[in-house]
Parts: sequence; structure tokens; C-alpha cells
Amino acid sequence: MQLPYTPCADIPWLDRTFFENQEKFPPEQLLPYAGLFIAWSWDGDRILDSAEEREQLWDKLVAAGINPHRVVFDYVDIV
Repeated sequence: MQLPYTPCADIPWLDRTFFENQEKFPPEQLLPYAGLFIAWSWDGDRILDSAEEREQLWDKLVAAGINPHRVVFDYVDIV
């Protein structure tokens, strides 16, 4: 079976675990991130960092030794 093309073949597709864990994340814990870009852990159980701009978040992850290709980027809307 041939897998779909991805430019980063060493990085797996997200599996169901990410979405299950993200759904369990308490909404009130997202409030401090309103209006910010966030980086979820690959398994969706925690937020690794945040920033006002996606590029800033990328740089913060790299500076912290976190591979930005192994996180899930998201934006938290202001409610």
C-alpha cells in the first residue's frame, strides 16, 4: 500500500488520540490564550507555548528545543 505524499515522510499523521485529548482539554484553560497562536503537543494533551504571531511561536519553539514540525498549530479566537 502506498502512503499519501507528504514532504516530511518521517512525521506521522495525527491520529485519533490528538482529537480525543484536545476535546478533554478544559475550555477555561484556553482563556489565557485568547487572541494568540498556540502549539499543541502532538498527542493533544497540553499547550506547549503561545505567541501573538505564528512566526514568533515558531521561533519560541525552536529556541526551547521543540521541533515545530512535531506540534499542532492553532489559534484561539477572542470570545
